[in-house]
Amino acid sequence: MNGTDTSARSPSVVSREADARFRALAARWGLRPENRWIGGSVEHAWRQTRHVFEHFGLPIEDARVLEVGCYMGGTATVLATLGARVTAVDVDPASLEIARVNAERYGASAIRFEHVTDLAHLPFREGEFDAAVCYGVLEYVPHAKLGRIKAEVARTVRGGGVIWVGGTSGRLWPREVHSRRWLTNYVPRVVDSARAPTRAPQRGLWPWEVRRGFGPCENLDFLDRGERFLAAARGRGMGSAKLAALRLGIPLGRAVGIWTGLLLPAMSVRLRKKRA
Repeated sequence: MNGTDTSARSPSVVSREADARFRALAARWGLRPENRWIGGSVEHAWRQTRHVFEHFGLPIEDARVLEVGCYMGGTATVLATLGARVTAVDVDPASLEIARVNAERYGASAIRFEHVTDLAHLPFREGEFDAAVCYGVLEYVPHAKLGRIKAEVARTVRGGGVIWVGGTSGRLWPREVHSRRWLTNYVPRVVDSARAPTRAPQRGLWPWEVRRGFGPCENLDFLDRGERFLAAARGRGMGSAKLAALRLGIPLGRAVGIWTGLLLPAMSVRLRKKRA
């Protein structure tokens, strides 16, 4: 589905039994079901990422899509609602347990959820998927493994398939978008060796850490001059002033080989894997 209005098909909770199980699971893990990132994760993804998939660069309906780091299952459920055949993985078994029940709440029981202990070793065939989605996840993986993880994600996508990195915190900005902390993006990683791993500050990624490492790929946002990116931004309700600034910034960045979506606080880029 590209540029199609699917608002009439927005997901809603259809199983009270699964909803009760979801709330019990969330409480067991100390999570608040009413939180927008927990119980509201599907609605949030519908408002945000759905518009990207409607302007994706390949038809989402019936596409084989891998979601890397599915958390509460919000994006996976939206993809399934749009007709994709979704495989969703995460390193956290607790998140997967909740995500599976969360999807059941919305009737998206066909999603294949899999626990993967190491994202640098995915249990899938080469070229098994038409697309891979990395939404708000690459900034959380062990930084030393980032390159291997990107290469492994690319391995699972067929030639001509699409890799989307979105919602990833940009390290250019003084305030990290997830933790909302000031200046942690500018703290060198070398200082982490003196801290306990759990106390290392949350940071974003540099633009080149997102763009590079997926192997031979074309930047789809460059190829269409940002039109699908802007269409998705309009769909999720971006204000006219911000849209105007983006429309001005895209050709300026393109002239010097920089995709504007990688300069934002929450980065976004669509890459198409080149055919062999």
